[in-house]
Amino acid sequence: MNNPHLAPRETLYCFGLLAGKSDKQIARDCEVSPGTVTQRIKTVHYKLQTHNRAHLVAELIRLKVVTPLMMVLAAITLPEVPLLAQDDDPNQPRQVRITQRPVRRNDDLTTLYV
Repeated sequence: MNNPHLAPRETLYCFGLLAGKSDKQIARDCEVSPGTVTQRIKTVHYKLQTHNRAHLVAELIRLKVVTPLMMVLAAITLPEVPLLAQDDDPNQPRQVRITQRPVRRNDDLTTLYV
């Protein structure tokens, strides 16, 4: 778990990312502000030269900061997330709400001369 590239707090935030948590959830767990978590994750992106969260997790695995056993444990601790909403039937087409933009009127631009 000790990596020369990352500070201990940064590693902790990365484990939160691995568990699928948002910045706000990680901040709540660590009792810091969400901006702090966001900034630390940006720092980790810079240090490891990654571009998004998936790339960051892949790089953590490559550097052996995260092991496959840790990934399994993180997946087990995640609450069950339903893939579909209760009333969502994949065989039925979804209803699409169509909104129309308000139509601009061509105002009469003639000038009245008195």
